[in-house]
Amino acid sequence: MLRLRSSGLPVGVIKVMREKGFDRHTASAYLIALKGLEVIKNNE
Repeated sequence: MLRLRSSGLPVGVIKVMREKGFDRHTASAYLIALKGLEVIKNNE
């Protein structure tokens, strides 16, 4: 289950936005890409 802030954004997206300086769309895409790479790595 996703934890949401009062802004409606998942906590992970907010963390990436702060750490990397991304906007919310880029931060979300970044997290999706990381998850995809993790799935690929685990299936090799």
